[in-house]
Amino acid sequence: MFSSLFGGTRGSVLLRAGLLIAAIALIDWRAVDEVPLGFLYLLPMLMVGRVLRPWQIATVAIICTILAEFFDAFEWNLRGGIPRDVLYFSSFFCVGLFVYEVTKSRPFQDGAHATGLGLYLSRAFVRSFGGELRYKPIFGSACFSVELSPVNTFERAS
Repeated sequence: MFSSLFGGTRGSVLLRAGLLIAAIALIDWRAVDEVPLGFLYLLPMLMVGRVLRPWQIATVAIICTILAEFFDAFEWNLRGGIPRDVLYFSSFFCVGLFVYEVTKSRPFQDGAHATGLGLYLSRAFVRSFGGELRYKPIFGSACFSVELSPVNTFERAS
């Protein structure tokens, strides 16, 4: 189902990602304020991670962060806005960088080159939430899984 979104030329993927970003912004703008839809920007970040360089992925992540912040229902202030925007940006950027590293690191592609930074940052990001990012090689492809442990919020501080 999603394979048609990711396939095609660089230009067609960027066009679809741009249209998707615009559609998410429009829906978020028109939707009820109590339902923030900023997480939906992760899908176009997956798309652009396949065709853009890291600095370009960061630019798209900044745009998505601005749109998510502008259209969410949360009041912006220094105490809540900056941490929220940092989390928005790091989520969007790490997802795009992860896809960039995976697609550029495939050993079966001619001239494949990558720094390994995307996988490292993605793993560090998942570990910061007490989880683990795992890799399982599959013939001609790769499979990654994210394992998160539930957090007991009822623990008493000693």
